[in-house]
Amino acid sequence: TINYKEFCLDLNKKLDVIFDTNVLRAEPYYKREEYNSLKILVDKNLVRVNLPKIVESEYFTQLEEPYNKKFKTTISSVKDLKKEIMIEKPEIEAIEDKIFELKKQSLNKLKDDFTSFFDDLKVERNTFKEHHAHNVFDRYFKGENPFKNKKERQDIPDAFIFEIIKDIKNENDNCVVLVKDNALIKACEEADIKYFKSLSEFIKTDKIQEALKIQENIEGLIKYLKENNYLTIYLEDKHIKDLDYVTIHDNELIKSDDNTAQISSQYYPNNIQCDYSTYTNFGNGNIGFATTFDIEVNALLNIFKSDYYSDSYFGNFSHVEELNDHYFTVEGTFLLSVKLDLIVDYSKINLSVDIENFEEVIDEIEIEINGINEITVEKDLSKKPKKLKYKCSSCGLENSILYEEFEHEFESTEYDEKSHTNYTNMTHTKKCKCGIESKIKIDISASSYGYLWDYNIHIENGELVECNFFSKQDLYDNSWWYNN
Repeated sequence: TINYKEFCLDLNKKLDVIFDTNVLRAEPYYKREEYNSLKILVDKNLVRVNLPKIVESEYFTQLEEPYNKKFKTTISSVKDLKKEIMIEKPEIEAIEDKIFELKKQSLNKLKDDFTSFFDDLKVERNTFKEHHAHNVFDRYFKGENPFKNKKERQDIPDAFIFEIIKDIKNENDNCVVLVKDNALIKACEEADIKYFKSLSEFIKTDKIQEALKIQENIEGLIKYLKENNYLTIYLEDKHIKDLDYVTIHDNELIKSDDNTAQISSQYYPNNIQCDYSTYTNFGNGNIGFATTFDIEVNALLNIFKSDYYSDSYFGNFSHVEELNDHYFTVEGTFLLSVKLDLIVDYSKINLSVDIENFEEVIDEIEIEINGINEITVEKDLSKKPKKLKYKCSSCGLENSILYEEFEHEFESTEYDEKSHTNYTNMTHTKKCKCGIESKIKIDISASSYGYLWDYNIHIENGELVECNFFSKQDLYDNSWWYNN
């Protein structure tokens, strides 16, 4: 294991930094503050950024992919309209032409932004040389790194990237590679080439931090942030947009075929831990603090129907929908542990003079999330205790009530012979810490055979936050009424 903080870098002469595609993908240039730090190092003539042409092409293709998918779907829908509605053909063709023009403009804008950003970094775009092909195919047939096996075609791009890396090292021994691919890492190790698995790790090394440090007294600011739990308060009521639609993975807890699920909604972070003892200098009036928290999310996954009806799955998911003849799309609830850096932008504050009261200038400070560093699935909450949460209308405090507290409080059971429906309600009174009592009433209707039809929740002196007493699975469970 490499201690990246103590990783020896020589900044007495220019350092060549070489990017591989997977690092660009993991830490997008349009999201991460580290790229602004990299530009500062370039402008100080300490670093030269190298981007192999194959990396540039591969990464831009990945940037284009979601745009191409969306435009393809839109164009396909318009073509279907031709068959379904009575409309003049030229009008439909005009719409198609407009969509193609919008696609062209969008992709051109994407490429211009991408090119402009890396031009600002004064990037060296490294191309193939004649001797590269001979070396690549020699390794290809031998199965040597970065090839995982003999004649592994998918590793050919990495092999060309490695040849470019070797050329750069031969010209300047003071170089590092930013790479996540294990085979390419092994190839770098064999060639005694230094590497980092992320741009963030590179920026956080002692030598780079020293080069980015601004001679300002920020200890007073950090003390204020810590004593007032400033970063914790920022996150507590924060919707983490970086988690929207993110794919999570766990071989044990996520039961889809590929053990992945896509986040569909989220609650609020809790158990927030901010490390104020160390921080990252970004060199431009921004500092970053490593932060971890837990967050409960709902996530969609596709499950094989026969698996869904097995004992290990049945009843554990909500929002069950038929995807096709073989799969259900279901929604599970998961507890995630998330690691990220919180950025504090203090550039509008003059820290070169002593500030006696930070309360007077704190509104000038801006905070933002510097992307997601790591997500770990801690627990599948599909079997979590049945609980209703509501917010007190008087003080705003969130209260919880377990299903068991309602269990023996059924009232007013009625039966409608025409619709063969049972009507009942559950009631409970909860006293908040502020002294205000809230009455919770749940009206329930179910068929005479036990199927749950519907339910409605009414809260006096309170606002519903969430309730998992019932799930769509109850619609399939003909014993619900009798069990309850």
